[in-house]
Amino acid sequence: MEKYFGNIPAAELVDEAIPVEEIQKEERQKDLFVDASFPWLAIAYHIPEASHDDIPVLELIGNVLTSGRSSRLHRKIIYEDQSALSVFTSVDNNKAPGLFTITVNSIKQGHTLEELTSVANDCLERLKTEMVSERELEKAINKMETNLIFGLQTNFVRGMRIGFSLARTGDPLGFVEKLENYRRTTAEEIQKVAVKYFTPENRTIIRLLPGEDSEESVK
Repeated sequence: MEKYFGNIPAAELVDEAIPVEEIQKEERQKDLFVDASFPWLAIAYHIPEASHDDIPVLELIGNVLTSGRSSRLHRKIIYEDQSALSVFTSVDNNKAPGLFTITVNSIKQGHTLEELTSVANDCLERLKTEMVSERELEKAINKMETNLIFGLQTNFVRGMRIGFSLARTGDPLGFVEKLENYRRTTAEEIQKVAVKYFTPENRTIIRLLPGEDSEESVK
């Protein structure tokens, strides 16, 4: 580091002012009309910043729901019901609080947005009332661990990881600690985090509907 970057003057560090969003107190819904052939669905929940201890647990939950053919929502929506082309989850990892989002891509004819919303909500409710199986949790942890380790094969990616971790959590090696957090996560913690965040008042539902009408409907 000193050899290649030591001659570069240090920049002045400025504290980033992150606006605090008001706590959401009731479910929000919005319809957006877009240039698409089939409707999409996004269900989002507010979650904390990247440095929070709940983030690794939420990432494991996303893995249980949509990573691989045997994952809960993938199996239900893609194979059993054949109601959409794909389903995936995303967990924001930012310095500021973000979102846990379930996205259902290209809902097929004969199936409705309400149907897919119900499927997703029912699946999340199960996480709150039933423990994930030992096999599900083990598979999710192995998947996250594999993705992290195999993603560190080049110096470029290692540098990116260090930089992103420093910017988002203040710890340049925070992603290594996250790996240990995955391994320590229990089924009880999965259930506890699900109960904490997956509530109706913390939920926003966005429906992307085919059409050229630019009007937005809010409920």
